[in-house]
Amino acid sequence: MRGIGKGQTLLVLVAPEILNLVATAMTPSSMDTLTHLERLRTDLNKGNLDQDGLLLPELMGWLVLNGMRSEKIQFNLLSEQRLANIWRKNAYRELCGDARRRVGSVAATPRDRASLDVFRERLDYRVENTIPTSVDFHVKLTALVECHRALIFTDHDRQIIAHVLDQSRPFGAESSLEDGVGASTDSAPMTEVCSLNSEQVQEQEQEQEQEQEQEQEQEQEQEQEELPCEFVPRKYQRDTEGPTTWYLEELGIQAVPVCFKPLSTFGVFTAIGQTPRTCSFPEGVFFSENYYKAAWGLHTHRRLKNAMVVLEWVPDSNRDVSKMPCLPRPPSLSTHNETDLARAFDMLDADALGELQGDSLDNALEALDVPLRERPSVALDMSTTSCTLEAFKHAVLTRAVYRPAQNRFYVILSLPEAEVVRAHTHQRRYVDFSPGLPACDIMLHNTSAPGYPLDVFCVPRSRIVPSKRGAYQTTSVLEAVRFLDSEHHFSDTAVDAVLRAGVQHTEPMARKIWYDEVRACRRRPKIPGLALGAGDPRIRGASTFVANLPSDALGLAALFRAEDEFERLALRCTRTRVATAIAGKNLHAVDAFRAFDTNRTGLVNCGELWGGLEWLGVPGLSADRIYELMRLLDRDNDGLLTLPEFRLAFMGGGDDEDYDIMAAKLDRRRSLAGAVASTVPSGGIVPKPIVELAVAREGAGNFALKAVSKATLTKVKVKAHLQTQFNYVWSSRGVGAHTECGVWAPNVSLGLHKANRHRLNLGHYAHKGLRDPARDTKQHRMTLEVTDLNVLRLKTSDSMATVVAKLFPPPLRWRQVWNTIGKRIDKHLYVWAAIPPSSDFAHSSARAPICCIARNDN
Repeated sequence: MRGIGKGQTLLVLVAPEILNLVATAMTPSSMDTLTHLERLRTDLNKGNLDQDGLLLPELMGWLVLNGMRSEKIQFNLLSEQRLANIWRKNAYRELCGDARRRVGSVAATPRDRASLDVFRERLDYRVENTIPTSVDFHVKLTALVECHRALIFTDHDRQIIAHVLDQSRPFGAESSLEDGVGASTDSAPMTEVCSLNSEQVQEQEQEQEQEQEQEQEQEQEQEQEELPCEFVPRKYQRDTEGPTTWYLEELGIQAVPVCFKPLSTFGVFTAIGQTPRTCSFPEGVFFSENYYKAAWGLHTHRRLKNAMVVLEWVPDSNRDVSKMPCLPRPPSLSTHNETDLARAFDMLDADALGELQGDSLDNALEALDVPLRERPSVALDMSTTSCTLEAFKHAVLTRAVYRPAQNRFYVILSLPEAEVVRAHTHQRRYVDFSPGLPACDIMLHNTSAPGYPLDVFCVPRSRIVPSKRGAYQTTSVLEAVRFLDSEHHFSDTAVDAVLRAGVQHTEPMARKIWYDEVRACRRRPKIPGLALGAGDPRIRGASTFVANLPSDALGLAALFRAEDEFERLALRCTRTRVATAIAGKNLHAVDAFRAFDTNRTGLVNCGELWGGLEWLGVPGLSADRIYELMRLLDRDNDGLLTLPEFRLAFMGGGDDEDYDIMAAKLDRRRSLAGAVASTVPSGGIVPKPIVELAVAREGAGNFALKAVSKATLTKVKVKAHLQTQFNYVWSSRGVGAHTECGVWAPNVSLGLHKANRHRLNLGHYAHKGLRDPARDTKQHRMTLEVTDLNVLRLKTSDSMATVVAKLFPPPLRWRQVWNTIGKRIDKHLYVWAAIPPSSDFAHSSARAPICCIARNDN
């Protein structure tokens, strides 16, 4: 550096990340950060490091600021070490004295334990799910002093502490000493106030959403039990499994190889003399006899292979004249189909224009699952003429919105077949023509990744990828093959794709029976609710059909429950209409959720959803439609909507691009709404009376409750009862906690001589120490006991179940507030807070209870 100015030059390397930091730190208050960054980039590209340039002074200034920050960090660390040195030395002297004989025995004093705790370094493996709130360094040092006040003995120690705290105090803040040790004043330091104001300005628009997200991140996370993968034990046979030959040249002509059988004839053996049940599939989809021989379905049980590879081929890429449709058209419309299509159109036509245009047309294409890259051209074709209700029906019925290609065929191959086909077709990479190769375009698909083909092979003379027409029909076929493969996870778009593939032509109960028979021959997870007799999917209302299904199998339940695609189209258009209506009220999804949540439980039930939709002005609602809409939106199958589910439903779904498009349209709708009044009624949105799905899931017991007269209720006594029996749950032994404690569950069982009584479990009890809390005579632990005086002690009360269920219902759900994850212990503790079913009830303690089984009291 001494040669600078004497001919020596200096080469400066500035990484893009460093340049961003410089621009952020050195931007003048009168200029935007991005503008300043562009100016720095311009000087850097030109190599302008003269004194007249902008880059060199900014770099020097940033280096100075960075050095000052480094010195400030070192000063803070030194201040903290100076304070810790005081109580660490005092603790060391204590432990070297008489405390050595007392530590580890009952004679140990609190000062001995505090001295030992100074040298204990605890490891915390927890990962915070939010950014920690910044704390002023002076406040942090003051808290450390207060925590170790028992180890501050002399006035000299207090003088050193006061000096360090005065040095760390923000400039301009008044000092105050209490007992010789710095203490915080009533007024907050100036820097803390400025920091708080800065955070409020930066997070003003996102504060509500962040609070809700933090609450939802702490909700109960149920650990799903891993279900065993099993098949139904039968007398399976393995004979006649020899390969069936066919020639690749046959794919280049219009005739289909003989060993390719239509997928609509696929069925498994059930009983001798009984024809196998089948399910409707597209006419152009086949399965190879190397995958499954059709004759097996007549006389023998067979284990089924996984349907993993599908071969797609176009016999002649220059012709598109085949009459074999791979995306079947729906049959003639029934009265219900006409009603569903009309309702879908009305939901899309939010402005009541009588035609779809602009955003409403885009919403229609999204509800119909038209591929994103095809929507502009399809919208252009449909907008050339007015897209009225009749034009909308015609586009849906003729499948014109999907632009299907009629000259495509699909076949399910076995893995050995797929290997041979791929090996032969790879020869085209080295020769233009090889005997035995078909003169057609071929694509190999993996059913687990629709839309991403394994290989694409084109005829040598064209060397081009096949036409992109029919992209949705390929997706529809692959989802139908997944249905054949006994998969149980289907998204909303996948459910509609399976229905449009022709499965809707089979009655809902018949497709469920066929699915159960095929699934029984595969090694698949035994999911409750998927077995025969689990329920009729056609039952409407608060059906128990989906009560036991996991969240990832809800799409399959919808596939069995929906009559056809038009019913689901009306539901998805209703969801779009609700999102548009929320934006029309100039509300965000978080605001609408809070308006719907009348009971302030953080959840929206069916009644609140119905009342909120009526307030938004959504027409054509009924109890059955509310149930179906709730099942469409509910992701965890509990009959309730959480904030993430609500936001996902009414702020756009699907992939990221769909989400961005929906968010942009809703923002535009809110801007057009302007100052539209969105005030919630003074009395709140009144929920509609309806049987809740959350209650129906509990089983038939809720519906078997008997009516109780007033005379019977007058002889029901509820009193506080002293709890004297407990069961051990957890203790802090081996955790390394400051104070020993334990968690105990109340034993609420009663003998036969008290059959007319019921003792409530209101939660678990925390007890200081490791002994049974029943031995503690200083503190009493209470519970509630319900007695029916209408009957004698030895007789069981017929009305007790009804009284307890109505007056003390179980919590709606749980929210996790604390756990010991990260501690090196064998048995972890989880603390849950109960959420009451409504505002008429409250959990048993003002503080968050520690409980696994608990009830609410009112």
